[in-house]
Amino acid sequence: LQMLNGIVQGTPYLSGTQPTTTDLEAFNHLGESPSYWKHQALTKWFHRINAMSAAEKKSLPKGKGLINQAPSPLAPKDRWILSRLSHAVDACHQGFLAYNFPQATTALYNFWLYELCDVYLEYLKPIFQGNDAGAILTARHVLYTCLDCGLRLISPFMPFISEELYQRLPRWSAQEPPSIMVTPFPKVEDYTFRNLEVEDEVKFVQKVAGVVRSTRADYNLPNKTKTELYLRVFCQNSAEILRKYGSAIETLATCSKVEVTDSPPAGCAILTVSDKVSAHLNLKGLIDPSKEKEKLEKKKVALVAQIDKLKKLTEVKDGKMPEEVRKNNEEKLAQSLIEVDRLADAMAVLATL
Repeated sequence: LQMLNGIVQGTPYLSGTQPTTTDLEAFNHLGESPSYWKHQALTKWFHRINAMSAAEKKSLPKGKGLINQAPSPLAPKDRWILSRLSHAVDACHQGFLAYNFPQATTALYNFWLYELCDVYLEYLKPIFQGNDAGAILTARHVLYTCLDCGLRLISPFMPFISEELYQRLPRWSAQEPPSIMVTPFPKVEDYTFRNLEVEDEVKFVQKVAGVVRSTRADYNLPNKTKTELYLRVFCQNSAEILRKYGSAIETLATCSKVEVTDSPPAGCAILTVSDKVSAHLNLKGLIDPSKEKEKLEKKKVALVAQIDKLKKLTEVKDGKMPEEVRKNNEEKLAQSLIEVDRLADAMAVLATL
């Protein structure tokens, strides 16, 4: 059923855009409508065939079998989770070699909780609910790879629960071992997906999404209330990254629209993500401008205090201070000064609401 549902998510019928005897054979084999909640696309297909008259069914052209869905190329988020999977495999091996138990368990904990579940599964929800059969097929393969490898990685630490979950996974072939206990432990050379560039991009995207989600939480906005997000970017490279991950930001930040623009509309709460990006969240009709201004004032006071402290540190001519620390303080000072300017712009906008 899952396979048939995947096919009709991308095309109206099992052999393509027109009904054939292949659809009729599958319809007769099913006998009754599948569960709508489990197989929505297949249920709609079933009712389309069921609505045909006997004459229409008899005149259907001969089918050529089920259409062979081709997977889509890996999306940036797919490359990211595979890169993090490679890191987890390598960290586990390094932990075992060094007898460093926390290194291995921390890598696995972070992969399962903060990367696979918190980020990748959330990103996949709209894909699985969509109609792009190729993207769905690719997502399934990547997710299966992560689950299969992830369970084998945690098997030495959690043998019973990993075995229970492993038995629920479908097998690539009938020749695979019947139990995770006799399945080979993942090898580093088999998972060479590491991509530091993609990891840096996603880290940046997660920072943007985190700021938006934090702001939504401040105003107690429920997930069903989606807002429009406009990103004002002061760096061409950052703008390209945010455009590339627009759909991911929509999902992770619970937004109905994400747009990179130099002129965001009036009536937005302005969030300072960094010195290169400010996020304009359309909360018109959902927030109290006076409370928003009060929050920005508090943030400005904290930034001014931080700036004063950093100025004193950068002015100190102490030869004992490491050059790296001095340089880091100067960078923080420059970024804080820019953020203060952004806050002033934000308060000016709120005054017009």
